[in-house]
Amino acid sequence: MTADLNQQLGATIRQNRVLLGLSQEALGKRIGVTFQQIQKYEKGKNQVSLTTLVRLAEAFETTVGELVESALGKEKPESGGLSNRQMLELQKRLAKLKPHQLRGIKLLVHNLVDETD
Repeated sequence: MTADLNQQLGATIRQNRVLLGLSQEALGKRIGVTFQQIQKYEKGKNQVSLTTLVRLAEAFETTVGELVESALGKEKPESGGLSNRQMLELQKRLAKLKPHQLRGIKLLVHNLVDETD
């Protein structure tokens, strides 16, 4: 069971790292470990200490609880029904839009919010 948890947490670490556009080396530098150690965490080969989990949460701008809940598949949506991970993914995709596309999205969201108020 511990190996499964390590693999689930590793997948969550990788997912968050990729969503933020960080390399294993960049994440390792942020939390004070080597990129090889990040590889081992992501593959579930090494267990993540509590100290490292706290550092990872800080690097991902989330909480330890949210990382663990995500790894266990119990992620709780934030306001608006989106989890932190979904919000990060949405933000990453929005950043790729051209200015005129982004204006259109803003107008759409503004109109949708006005309709529900």
